[in-house]
Amino acid sequence: MKIGCEHYSSVNCIHKMYKLILLFFCFEYIFQTSKSLYCGPTRKQPTTIFTEWSEFPKGEKPEYYFLKYQPIKDFNKKNVKNISAEQHKVQKSTITVEENEEYNIIIQSVRNGEILSAKSFRTRGISNNNIKVLATSTSVSFNWSTLPHDFSVLISLNNSSQSIQNNVMFYEWGHLEPSTLYIFKFEFKQLHLDFINVFQRLDIHVETGSCSPEWVALKNNCYKISKDSQPWNVAQKICNIPLHSAHLVDVKTEEEKKFIYSYLRKTNQIIAWTGLNDIKVSICIISHT
Repeated sequence: MKIGCEHYSSVNCIHKMYKLILLFFCFEYIFQTSKSLYCGPTRKQPTTIFTEWSEFPKGEKPEYYFLKYQPIKDFNKKNVKNISAEQHKVQKSTITVEENEEYNIIIQSVRNGEILSAKSFRTRGISNNNIKVLATSTSVSFNWSTLPHDFSVLISLNNSSQSIQNNVMFYEWGHLEPSTLYIFKFEFKQLHLDFINVFQRLDIHVETGSCSPEWVALKNNCYKISKDSQPWNVAQKICNIPLHSAHLVDVKTEEEKKFIYSYLRKTNQIIAWTGLNDIKVSICIISHT
């Protein structure tokens, strides 16, 4: 029989604290923050912007294009690229800019030395420092709220990918392995440009947190099961010893409940003490980071 108990409650458990049981759960709290924080180095990083566009004006067959870009705050830093036009193909070019700087970009189509047409837009250099990362033992959350909202985001890991709409600035990637280095690939695509594709790519390296030996992980928690036969109050003290810096598990979510039930089935156990008790006093919870 499984007992789903919670701490701070005065509800009577089926088994009183003076009765012996087969096992109990302890849990401890872990997390780690990635070094990819926006408050990063003062020296700005270069970042690459990829551009793609179709022939314009259509049917005029330009010989080449001028791509001009310069920081909005410093128009003296003008850069120009000459791009040969490849007929019936998508035109492509890359430019290198500084992170967090806004740029004004102009693309001009040219034939016989004359400008046929010109298109312009603004963009901003994005780097790893623009993404805040929080890693637990089995998940990684990303936050890019410092960026403008006119970018869509594609996040990829191995053969899986997740497309994020432009009004969402946060995503959590779960079901990861503890103590593992992952490389997430980000693609930021600028929106509201009907004649050109503008996107930037980043690789974010993140290592998930780790649990102590014989502990298993779920997100930012580590769990351990003891097969000793102990009464509730002894089990609570064992979890609280300095070596563990933990406490009896406090089931708060459906995900955690399913995880614990699955853990019990794997170990062929059916009963566990949790934080719920029939003592009318609060239980001290100790956690560490």
